[in-house]
Amino acid sequence: MIKRIIAIVCILIMVLPMGVFCAFADEINYVICDEDHQVLEGEALEDYNKYASNLYDETGVQAFFSYVKDIGEQTMAEYAAEQFNKYASSKDGVWMQLTDDYYGYYFFGKLENEASVDDETQMWNQWCSYDTYYDALAAYIDYVKEIDSRLNRDDLTSAETPLVIAAPASHPDRVVDNVRLLDDEEKASLQEKLDEISERHKLDLVVVTASTLDGKSPEAYADDYFDYNGYGLGEDRSGALLLVSMEDRDWWISTRGYGITAFTDYGIQEIGEEIKPYLSDGDYYDAFVRYAELCDDFVTQSSTGNAYDINNPPEIAKRGPSAKTIVIAVLACLGGGFLFAGIPVGIMKGKLKSVRMNPDAKNYVRDGSFVLTNQRDMFLYRTVTRTAKPKNSSSGGSSTHHSSSGASHGGGGGKF
Repeated sequence: MIKRIIAIVCILIMVLPMGVFCAFADEINYVICDEDHQVLEGEALEDYNKYASNLYDETGVQAFFSYVKDIGEQTMAEYAAEQFNKYASSKDGVWMQLTDDYYGYYFFGKLENEASVDDETQMWNQWCSYDTYYDALAAYIDYVKEIDSRLNRDDLTSAETPLVIAAPASHPDRVVDNVRLLDDEEKASLQEKLDEISERHKLDLVVVTASTLDGKSPEAYADDYFDYNGYGLGEDRSGALLLVSMEDRDWWISTRGYGITAFTDYGIQEIGEEIKPYLSDGDYYDAFVRYAELCDDFVTQSSTGNAYDINNPPEIAKRGPSAKTIVIAVLACLGGGFLFAGIPVGIMKGKLKSVRMNPDAKNYVRDGSFVLTNQRDMFLYRTVTRTAKPKNSSSGGSSTHHSSSGASHGGGGGKF
C-alpha cells in the first residue's frame, strides 16, 4: 500500500510541472481577428507576435490589434476595455480596434494619461502610409514603444540625464540666414513676423538657409537642426522648419509635434509649389514671407479639425509673373519681331521701287490663259479631343520618420 502511494506521488510530481509548463507555454496572440479579416497568417503572424512580445518584455506594455466586423451593441470603448481585460496579462497597454467603418486607439494603465489625441492622429497617419498590414502593425508597435519611452523620460529624476534635448532658456532665432540671402532689415522684419505667428499658434515656425549640408540629406539636416537647436513649442515640441540649401538648390520643410498634423504631405507640397517661383527668381525675402503666411493659414485651418489635404485642398492664389519678367518678355518679343520680320520686308520693299500699284487685277490675267484640267478634294485638318488619365488616389495624411535624436518628424521638399 505504501509503495502504491509513493508511486502515485511520484507520478504527480512528474506530471504537475508539465501541466504548469504547458499552461504558460502558449504565447499570447496579439492579433485578434474574425474569420473575414485574417490580416496576418503563418510566419508573418508569428513574427508580429514576437515583436509585440518583445515590447512586453522590455516595457511591460502590451499592444493588441483587433479587426472584427461587428462588435454588437457595445461602444468601441466598451468593447476595447472588455477585450483588453480578457486577453491582456498586464494592466498597461493599447488596444487598436478596426471595423469596416471605424477605428480607434484605447490606452490603459500608465499610458492612459500620457497618450494624446495627437498621438492617435499620428498613429493613424502612419498606419495609412503603409501598403501591408505587417509593416503597418510594426510601425504601430514602434509608436507604442515611443509613447512608453516618453513616459519614462518624464519620470527621470533631476540627477539623471534625459534622452530628449531640452530647449534653451532663451528661444533661438527663428531666422538663421547662414548664406546672407537677406539684408538686416528683411531679416528683422521676417523674424518679427515668424515670432508673432509662432507665439499665437504655439507652434514654432523657423527659416534656415545653408550653403552646404555637410553630406547630409535635406531631410536629415532639417530634422537635426530643429532637434538639436532647441526649437519646438509645448510638450511635443511642435513646429515647422523651412530649410533652403544653396549647395544643390534644395528646399525642405521638417515638421514635428502638432506640425505633423497641421502640415500633411500634400499640404507641404502645395506650400513648396507656391514658394518655388520666388526662390528660383532669387526673391528670397518674398519666398520666406509667403511661407510664413501660408503656415499661418494652414495651422488656422487645422485647428478646425480638418487640415488641408488631398481631399481638402487650400485655395492658394497662384503667383503670376513679376512685373520685371513681363517687361523683359514684351521687349524681347517686340525686338525679335522687328529684327526677324522688319529686315526681310525692307529688302522686298526695296526691290519694288519701280512698281506702281494697280487696283484692277484683271490687267494681270490674259484672256483664255487659265484652263482647269483636274480637280480633287483634300482633307486638311481634324480635331482630336484627349481626356487626361486619372491619377492614383491617395489616402492623404502625413507620413513620418525618426530623426537621429529619435524624435518623430514629418516633412517633404524638392528642388528650386
